[in-house]
Amino acid sequence: YNRADHIISVSRGVAEDLTDFFHINKKKLRVIYNPVDQNKIIQLSNREIVKPPLDIYKEKYIISVGRLVQAKNYTLLIQAFNILSKHSLIKLVVIGTGPENNRIQQQIRRLQLDERIILTGNMDNPFPLIKNASVVVLSSKWEGFGLVLLEALVLQKQIVSTDCPSGPREILDHGKYGLLVPVNNPEKLAEGISRIIKGKVKFDEELLLQRAKYFNIEKSFNQFMEVIN
Repeated sequence: YNRADHIISVSRGVAEDLTDFFHINKKKLRVIYNPVDQNKIIQLSNREIVKPPLDIYKEKYIISVGRLVQAKNYTLLIQAFNILSKHSLIKLVVIGTGPENNRIQQQIRRLQLDERIILTGNMDNPFPLIKNASVVVLSSKWEGFGLVLLEALVLQKQIVSTDCPSGPREILDHGKYGLLVPVNNPEKLAEGISRIIKGKVKFDEELLLQRAKYFNIEKSFNQFMEVIN
């Protein structure tokens, strides 16, 4: 790292980790957020789903998207959903694959949630499912950034995220654009989801889209060009 002329990090939290754990010179560091192609996401979200669960549109569901790995903490999400399912008929859709797949399936069977939780595997285009979800949930222990939160903002979705290092708090501006809950607390995660489902908390959809526009490609490109030049 110290041999580099410049080091770009995807969040302020990552930049702080580099200085704290690797003693990187702060003068070399520059934070440039990952951008999203808003028009493409909106366009893709309007397409039809070409694989199961085709009938999920008929039901109310929450959604989580990401690799099935320990960092994403799906164990926590399923624990929270188990609490939630006792008071709601809502379903949970999880998009992604990974090494935690078998363990997650075992947990679902043990809690007898087979009929309530849908694991779709990988999807080339998850955006139609995200668009029609009641809530987008991120349950991670840690993130470098959390790009799915930006994608959810583009689609003007209500968000509940763990306040994990490093990206969610920065993307959601300390909870201004989505609920932040403690890490590894299934009760608080379930409570946050429930508050949004019941309409006790609702973030203005136009403001969510405006927040997404802050993370645009042109801005990111210009920041990279400043570093290069």
